[in-house]
Amino acid sequence: MQHLQTAARKLRGNGDTDSARRLLDFAYSRQIERRDLSAANFLGLAELRFEQERAEDGLALLRRMTLVSGEPFEQFVPVAELLVKVGRHDAAVEFLSDRVGTVPWDVTARLQLVEARLAAGETPQPSARALTGIASSVENDYASRVAAAKLLRRVGTGPGDLGSGELDALASGVEPASHLVRDYDYHSRLTASERAAAAGNTSSQLQLLREALAVRPEAITPRIAAFRAARKADDHTLALAALMPLMHQSGWGQQLFKQDSVFGETRNQDKLQPWMADQFLSRNGLGNRERATIARELGASAETLGRLDAASLHFQLALKMDLSPGVKQEVTEALGRVEAERGLRMENAKRRPVISKNLEQDRAIRPRLSTVAEGESR
Repeated sequence: MQHLQTAARKLRGNGDTDSARRLLDFAYSRQIERRDLSAANFLGLAELRFEQERAEDGLALLRRMTLVSGEPFEQFVPVAELLVKVGRHDAAVEFLSDRVGTVPWDVTARLQLVEARLAAGETPQPSARALTGIASSVENDYASRVAAAKLLRRVGTGPGDLGSGELDALASGVEPASHLVRDYDYHSRLTASERAAAAGNTSSQLQLLREALAVRPEAITPRIAAFRAARKADDHTLALAALMPLMHQSGWGQQLFKQDSVFGETRNQDKLQPWMADQFLSRNGLGNRERATIARELGASAETLGRLDAASLHFQLALKMDLSPGVKQEVTEALGRVEAERGLRMENAKRRPVISKNLEQDRAIRPRLSTVAEGESR
């Protein structure tokens, strides 16, 4: 099954969506026919049915899954998540309502139900009451209370007393003054950074993200956002530094620490090894497409800083992973440009004099080349 899914991903990456769908249709259908009633098979096949504009067949598969796969009501949330993904918010409301009715302590499902209702165009007043209850209850975890407060801002209920100044600010949509943001107000800083990004204020966004990371250095989302904000500000050294802790977690940090040498007369042995694509940012819950995009951006930053060995390796990594055809062409061109520059460095290293106690040289000393084309002409 895994091999068929990998083949389907490659077909999609090459633009052959129809063949990928036929392959997955065969794979999921065969698994279900063999009585493998796992949720993944039903969800995969149902998503295909929605892509094929066979919505009723997709809904029938999902309803069957809730009856035969896992514990009762266990699969209602993943079913609803798929329905939201394909734009069937009304059907998602149906499943989530059943989930909340049977498991009322599932705060995540209650939040998802509110989002589905809002997306389905239902009146916001009942949702506002539900969200206020979630956000103000100290029995709920703080992340859920933050999510409820942000949804309250979307509903537009105005300020309220949710038991926390940070939650009140998130719910009201009024950004607190910088001197009123407490040292540990992580979510307020994230929200403020999003507003700064929307306003095009990259320096303010970057400062807020750095403050948020000082509160929670283990957080992944603000670290990636800081990496991209630093790139946007043309501070590529800071961009690499922002991402370095994530790189170290997957054992990849040394690939960016290595400094290029202008004295190298042969290429470093830095061809991409099969295990490298699996190891890159492997412990951070990122999908292949996101990891490939980060690899491409790292390669571009490394190229700007003149770290051509690291740039070459990360461009190779991006090509190995799940990139769209248009982006693959762009990365291929960037890799060719970097390899040409590395070749020029290697050629200049061969032309330089060797400093030693002897005047004699073991080579002909020639002028330094400034372009690849100049080297080819000589």
